[in-house]
Amino acid sequence: MVLEHGPLRLEILPHVGGGLSRLTFGGREVLRAAGADPGPLDLASFPLVPYANRIAHGVFSFGGRDVRLPGNLAGHQHPLHGHGWLSAWTVEVAAADRAVLAFDYPGGDWPWSYRAVQTIALTDEGLELTLALTNLAEEPAPAALGFHPYFPHRSRATLTTEVSGAWAIDEACLPVGEAPGPPMADWRSGAPLAQAGLIDHCHVGWRGPARIDLGEGLVVTLSASPNLGWLHLYSPPGHDFFCVEPVSCRPDALNAENPAAQGIATLPPGEALAASMSINVAVT
Repeated sequence: MVLEHGPLRLEILPHVGGGLSRLTFGGREVLRAAGADPGPLDLASFPLVPYANRIAHGVFSFGGRDVRLPGNLAGHQHPLHGHGWLSAWTVEVAAADRAVLAFDYPGGDWPWSYRAVQTIALTDEGLELTLALTNLAEEPAPAALGFHPYFPHRSRATLTTEVSGAWAIDEACLPVGEAPGPPMADWRSGAPLAQAGLIDHCHVGWRGPARIDLGEGLVVTLSASPNLGWLHLYSPPGHDFFCVEPVSCRPDALNAENPAAQGIATLPPGEALAASMSINVAVT
C-alpha cells in the first residue's frame, strides 16, 4: 500500500504488524527503509499496543489477576511491544494520502480483548499517525501505547530535545533503581546519536518536540500527544540506524510500585485510549 502527498511517499505493510516500510521526501529516506520480505524488526516504524517496551519475565498482576505472558521474540526472555507489531492488520480505509488500519485481539494470555485502530496520513508538513485502543473486555484493562520509528544515518545524526532524566538499565535493558538518573547525553543542546556504547534507555519528562538532524540538510521534527510523555531512545553500535520512540509508559511499568504514575492507563469496558505522533520534514 502506497500513500503520496507532494514530495512525500509512504509505503505501508498492513500484513506485517500494520507497519511502515518506507518514508521518503523527494526521494530521500526519512525513515530507515525496510528491505525485501521484511520482518517486524526490519520495518521503518510500527505501533506499540497494548503495552510499550518490555514486561519483566512476562509476569505482572492487575485487577486481582496474575498474568503470565510468553516471550514473543526469539532470544528475548521478556515479552515486548505488545501484539500489534507481530500481527496482520486489516485495511478499513485506503485513500491517496490516508489509510485506516484495524487489529482485533480476541483475548488470550493477555486476558483483555481489544480493538486497535491506526490512522495514517500524509500532509503538507509530513506524516501523522494516530493510534487508538478500545477495551472490549467486560472488566477494566491496563493499556499503554507508543510508536517505534527507525531513522537512518546514526553515524551523523543529532537529536535536540528536552528531557529531565533517564532510567538506568540492567543487562536485560529493564529499568533499575528507585528513580531516573541524568539523561544519556546533553540532548537539550543537541547531541549525536552515535554515543559510545548502547543507548536503550527510557527518558522521562519529555517536553517535545524532538529535532532530528539527519545530515545533508534533512531535518525531522517529531511531536506527539501530551500523553506520550516518555521518550525511549535506541541507538545500537555497529548499526547505522536509531529509534526515537514516544511512549505513554516506561518499560516494565506494569510491575512498578505505582503503575499509573509510570504511565499505565486503566480502561473501563468500552473505553478507549488514543495517542498521536507527527513526523514533519524539512530541507534546510
